[in-house]
Amino acid sequence: MAQKRCIFDTDAGIDDVMALCYLLSNPCVDLEAITIAYGVAHGRPGAINMAKVVSLAERADIPVFIGREKPLGGGGLPFLDQWRKVSDELPNVDLPVSFRHPESEPAADFLKRRLCDVSRGDVSVLATGGMTNVAQVLQDCGASSLRALDEIVIMGGAFDVPGNVFSCMGFVSLTKKSEWNLFVDPLAARQVLTSGARILVVPLDATNMVPLDDDFISAFPLPEQSTPLGKLVGQVVRCADGAGVRYAWDPLAAVAMLERHVVEIENHPVSVEIDSADAGTTRRSKEGNSISVAYAADATAFRRCFIDVFFAIHTTKTSMNS
Repeated sequence: MAQKRCIFDTDAGIDDVMALCYLLSNPCVDLEAITIAYGVAHGRPGAINMAKVVSLAERADIPVFIGREKPLGGGGLPFLDQWRKVSDELPNVDLPVSFRHPESEPAADFLKRRLCDVSRGDVSVLATGGMTNVAQVLQDCGASSLRALDEIVIMGGAFDVPGNVFSCMGFVSLTKKSEWNLFVDPLAARQVLTSGARILVVPLDATNMVPLDDDFISAFPLPEQSTPLGKLVGQVVRCADGAGVRYAWDPLAAVAMLERHVVEIENHPVSVEIDSADAGTTRRSKEGNSISVAYAADATAFRRCFIDVFFAIHTTKTSMNS
């Protein structure tokens, strides 16, 4: 079975580290590069942490590029300082001392170069932070020019469930619909979700069904049964709550990119609010290009697909389902 070529556009948070470990462990993934998006970790600390995870996987061939440190625009706010500190420092997480240093080329420039290069084959983008890097590329080039782009898989948004921003920082959303990845750069979110590119969005509607609860932790392999990346995920889960992470947000998006059967999908256009107190709010729309939205997830199937790759000897065979 052919591998799925992927670029991981990430804001290097706790759950992003979990998703990266999954991508590096899954034999069906050809991870070409990592781009650091605007979001929970600051650019350089986040890039160094991701480069150290890559080093732990003995994949120094995977470059890491740093993106913009500011949003494109809209009415959102940055992540909480305490969450950013945890994501920058990853306390009590053992990472290698040596690593390949981040590239000097800006993330958006790399993305433009790669997504227009059909000679290297189609590649998907897994976007789990703010949409800033991806929006900048689409703004500069247009979706039709990105001939090597297969699809964009996004963790973000909330449709039929409350958002996760309204209880923080004294911010109260009128509809309580804003989700952090879209809230931090709502203008970028709108540009991406209405771009006409092939898109799968994995919003809170689906991720709320995959909590980092006792069932998840008990299913994880014991340290003596686990790969080095599996041991790292075990450490990361233990500091997740201090970073505001209570669900497998980005891991679900990573799994859904490969294993569509773990989510239930509807196709329709989407609108994104950018300027009001509800910046980042996603809604169904009757106008525009249809995208795929995952409204539910099978928690048991997700745990099996995600956790299995971290056993030193896999208990089942990983496969790709479209």
